[in-house]
Amino acid sequence: MTYQETAYQKFIPVDADGNIISIGGGSGGGGDASATNQQSQIAIETAIRDRLPSALVGGRLPVDGSGVTQPISASNLPLPSGAATDVVLQQVRDAIKAQLDIASTIWTDSSGAFYVRRDLVNEGTGTITVSFTDPSGSAATPSAGLRPLSTTDKDTITDFYDVLTSGTGYSVGDLLARVAILDANSGSPSATFIWLNLTTGTILGSAPTSANIERANENVGARQVGTWNVTATLDTTNSGYLSSINNKTPALGANTSANSQPVTLANDGIFATNFGAGSDSTATTDTGTFSLIALFKRLLSVALAKGQAVMASSISVAIASNQTAIPVTLPSTQVTPTFSNTSTSGTVAAGKYSVTFSNSGSASGTVLGTALPAGTSVGFTPPTGMTLSAIAYDATGTTFLIGSL
Repeated sequence: MTYQETAYQKFIPVDADGNIISIGGGSGGGGDASATNQQSQIAIETAIRDRLPSALVGGRLPVDGSGVTQPISASNLPLPSGAATDVVLQQVRDAIKAQLDIASTIWTDSSGAFYVRRDLVNEGTGTITVSFTDPSGSAATPSAGLRPLSTTDKDTITDFYDVLTSGTGYSVGDLLARVAILDANSGSPSATFIWLNLTTGTILGSAPTSANIERANENVGARQVGTWNVTATLDTTNSGYLSSINNKTPALGANTSANSQPVTLANDGIFATNFGAGSDSTATTDTGTFSLIALFKRLLSVALAKGQAVMASSISVAIASNQTAIPVTLPSTQVTPTFSNTSTSGTVAAGKYSVTFSNSGSASGTVLGTALPAGTSVGFTPPTGMTLSAIAYDATGTTFLIGSL
């Protein structure tokens, strides 16, 4: 079995002499290009075509990226520790290549010499060209009895190294492999070393300087070596947004409005619905469900209204039990009393502060339906702050003297 060191591996079966074994035959299977399978494939490709847009946009296939996080264009952003760089990925690739059984690539012949076999595959024609080199990298022609080293009684040990400093046949970042071929069955055990540059696919003519290489991690096969730079272009189209919020996030604690970030409360949040807005209408009752603004407007319009109001529109108060005398100032306006005599019936209008009836005749009369004998008088005075209602009288057959204030 052999391999080709390309971007991906191909394995070509060969016999003990390195001849390619042909694999073929068979009568086909369910996956052959039959008419039924072709119609099924056409249906699949038609369904794919129908899902695509009818026209390209700017020569590109439009996509909707709203459902996923979109990448940004950057060439100078620092990568986090342990992030895979292009160099690291290449070294990982080389490490995977190095996991192959290198013993199957090293051959020997009846003379006991060692050769490195290389298989070059023409991707277009499929032609495989096989060549051999000696451990120093020079072209060589094996003798009779050519066979893979893995089929002999010799052992191989492979170690991997990262290149730290460039040298002959290798550069910084390359991955090297040292293959030790051990012959423990001879009278004097011996070892032959071959150095391979897995990054370039070449054989080193001599061992690299020990100070130029470092033992690689055999699980990964390589690490970041040397220095590398990353450049990035910051999107300046929307840079104004960044400057508008610069220094706008204040420190914790109260601050002046000039050093604070203004905020707008939601118009449907708990503060707006409970506290209210300046445009809220005045509450119509004291116990209904209203905002604080609406209830406060009611307080201003009802409880704190200016001027005297009737009892129904006033707030009841209770004078303290130890309240001292409240001074009362009566109006100083002077009024003129009225005085008349009559022998008929009539009514003294309401609103008087004082009314007096005197019967100066010889017969009885009536006041409020009650007899007022001749030669008697009666007077009416309401409590302080009040006036009299209308008073009916009848002086028919006698004479009444009426005084009012």
